[in-house]
Amino acid sequence: MAITKMWAIKERLDVSLAYIQNEDKTIDKLMNYVSRNEATENQKYVTCINCDMYHPYEEMMGVKRIFHKTNTKRLAYHAVQSFQPGEGNADMIHEIGVKFAEELFGDRYQIVVTTHLDKDHLHNHIVINSTSFIDGKQFTNSKKDRYRMMEVNDRLCREYGLSVIENPKEGRKENYNKHRNFIKEIKKDFDFAIEHAATLDLAYRN
Repeated sequence: MAITKMWAIKERLDVSLAYIQNEDKTIDKLMNYVSRNEATENQKYVTCINCDMYHPYEEMMGVKRIFHKTNTKRLAYHAVQSFQPGEGNADMIHEIGVKFAEELFGDRYQIVVTTHLDKDHLHNHIVINSTSFIDGKQFTNSKKDRYRMMEVNDRLCREYGLSVIENPKEGRKENYNKHRNFIKEIKKDFDFAIEHAATLDLAYRN
């Protein structure tokens, strides 16, 4: 079972990307400690779509400059896809997140997908540049977009054998509310990081 939530990033896109790519959150902590080596870098759950793995911020801002959208009110959108404790593993959850992002936004937008392992719930963070690299048009996160997100999310969960909330008002309301509260906590942490990060390095430490 996965719950999705999305909100606009109105300032500090650099800090937002730093927050979701935080090494401490994305390295698979379930690995045996002794097996770690120089290849550990390859085990981070970070995938960039339509932008360079090492310079997503610069490339996102580059698209905005091309289309004269650097002063747009909404710089990007941040989605969280939160899974029920005990369902799936980091590889599966990251794969679902990448497929989710590619299907919904991959034909028009630059995206960074990361899987965080620092909570009881495995969860994906997805940052989408609000400016399309195709024609410069802005993503608006309309009601139709939100409905499509839920549709794709539920279909992918079924394909991977994960549970789906068929009707949150009947039977599973407690689990539904628990996940919603979890996403609210993530957003608070995220907002705190942006508010208190004067530099990119500080954002990584929060």
